[in-house]
Order: sequence, then structure tokens, then C-alpha cells
Amino acid sequence: MRILVTGSAGFIGNHVARELGRRGHRVIAADDHPTRRGRYGDPVRKDCADPELLHEIRSAQFDAVVHLAAIVDTTSTNREEMLMVNTEKSLALAHSSDKGGATFVYASSASVYGNIEPGSCVREDDVGTGVSSGPLNVYAESKLLLDTEMIERYSKSDRPWTGLRFTNVFGPGEDHKGRMASYLQQMSSAAAHGRPIVLFDDTLEAARDWIPVATVAARIARVVESPPRSGIYNMGSGHSMSFETLIDWLAEFSGRRPIVELVPNSYASAYQYWTAVDMSRWNDASRPDSTRLGVMDVREAARQLFSTLRSS
Repeated sequence: MRILVTGSAGFIGNHVARELGRRGHRVIAADDHPTRRGRYGDPVRKDCADPELLHEIRSAQFDAVVHLAAIVDTTSTNREEMLMVNTEKSLALAHSSDKGGATFVYASSASVYGNIEPGSCVREDDVGTGVSSGPLNVYAESKLLLDTEMIERYSKSDRPWTGLRFTNVFGPGEDHKGRMASYLQQMSSAAAHGRPIVLFDDTLEAARDWIPVATVAARIARVVESPPRSGIYNMGSGHSMSFETLIDWLAEFSGRRPIVELVPNSYASAYQYWTAVDMSRWNDASRPDSTRLGVMDVREAARQLFSTLRSS
């Protein structure tokens, strides 16, 4: 297959491009960060909504479009820019894919659920219900608007499309993301190099649904090769692990208890203290699925990441 991957120089995009290439597909990369040019090795264009690129998609030059480019700074308050990049440009790609007959796969986010009732695993239809509050910041708002528009515009389309609500993706290759790298990566890097782990003082018991990037890449490849029923799917492990648990893991990996420094949480009003997604819809659509994850699978991926960081 001839597959366009946007955001291919980024963390998830680079892993997805490599996985698709490993499976024998021809990957065409698109990214607007020339300083990261060549991380995957295929030709890199500029903006994902470049008119020439959209024309090529409409002209049926791609079998699939995997759209991973986005503004991922969850602390940004620039609503206009966030909606333009994360929503409008994504919808332009979706429109061109629909016209050109390409399978369209895009990255949504579990941030759309906002505050989730502790102990709950949210389903795709739980946004803004008694289980979850809905978006807490403009990043989440831009992703939810994209999901809503996709359902409204393409629910009856014959062209397959899939929106994937990623939880907390982690793995090797996040260094360039700085403070936007997964916190598991930041914690692991600190522990691996003997630095204090800095946490917000109200988050030790906070828990997140973590998913290895290798699993995400394998699942996206599966969606491209055998599209499920069009719609929105949660993309996590289905398990929630607290920061205290991660610290315990890192203590085992390193052989010593990491130093933890607690600081005030300046993002408390927009902070997700619990995330866990229900994976039933994905599991039903992708049987059999060799990428199902248990807590120990996540732990092993965290151990491998720690080992990689310690040796770097």
C-alpha cells in the first residue's frame, strides 16, 4: 500500500512510519519540522494541509492517510491556533481522503473525557456524562470537535475512517518533546540518571492509562491493513496505574528508591487525576488481537524504556 503519514518526524509518527515500512508498505512522510528531517528516511514535505498534498490525496495517489500531525501542547491557551491546526486541517485531510478513496486514520485523544470518576473505565460515548466532565483545555476541545465533525460528516460515507483516542503513549524516541514528553518517560529519565523525579504535590495517587508506543504502531498498522467499522475507538491499555506504582517500578529497575520532589500543581483545574479507557469497542472490532495489554505488559515496556534511557 502507498501510505501517507503526517507528523512522521514526531514521536508516534516515526514509530508508525517505521512499522508500516517494516510491513512492506511504501510510506510517504509529511512533517513541518525541518530540524527533525530524516528521522524516518522517506521524503519529508512541509505542512500536512499543503494544497498540493491535498490534491494528491484527492487524486487517489494514496491508499491510506494516517494523520498524526498536531499541536500537542496541552497547556496552550491559543484556541484559534489550536482549532485551526488540530481541527480544521484534520478535516481538510479527511475531506480529501474521502474524495480520493483513501482510508483515513487520525489521532484523537483521551483528554476529551476530562475529569473521570475514579475507578471508572470510560467508553467512547461517555464524554460529558456523569462518568466524565468533557474537555478541560483547548487541546482537548480541538480533539473533541474533530471527533464530532467526523461523525456528523462521514458516518454514512463508504470510505473507511478511524479516530483513535490515545491515552498516555510512552516509549523510546521522545527526547525531542521536552516537557511534552510522556511523564513516564520524564520519570524514567530522571531515575536512570540519578536526578530527582519532580511531581505535582497532589498527584502521587493520581493514575493514568499508559500504552507503549510499539503497541500503538502495531494497532494503527492493523487499522490501515484491515479497517474496522468506521468510528471512534479508545486506544489505551484499559488499565490505570498510579504515579506511586511507577515510582515502585523504577525503584525495582534501578535497584534504589528514586528521590521524589513535590511541587505545587499550577494546572490543577485542568489536570486529569484519573484516566482509564474501556477497550471493549476495539476488542470487539479487532478479534483476534495480539496487542491486548495487561499491567505486566505495560510494566515490561516501562522496564525496556528505563534500560534504554540508562544506557544512553
